[in-house]
Amino acid sequence: MAIELLSEIKKQAAMLSAEEMRSLASFLNEEAEKKSVADSKNGEHRRKAVDKETSQKAVDWLKANKDKYGRQYVALYDGVLVGHGKTIREAKAEAKKNGYDDPFIVYVFGENEEIHGGW
Repeated sequence: MAIELLSEIKKQAAMLSAEEMRSLASFLNEEAEKKSVADSKNGEHRRKAVDKETSQKAVDWLKANKDKYGRQYVALYDGVLVGHGKTIREAKAEAKKNGYDDPFIVYVFGENEEIHGGW
């Protein structure tokens, strides 16, 4: 999309009432979700090299949502939740259902959960 067109759309949207803005936002979110799923089916969500920015997005998401998703596995793609569940399999299946074949999956420890490890 041309930058000029996007700029014009933003100017037009700024003149809408609050209710109209919410309606537009809802519409755009639905369309973006459809496009994400369609893009992933066309192979555009292939694994990309994990860079510092991508890693930081995941860390930020985990910090912000650890209480809500404690004791669960979460599937993230570019810092966005694309699936979750009690097992890795559930998290991966939900991510796949949402159009993401290769998300970053991590277990989120609960607040008082003990971590055991060793030799």
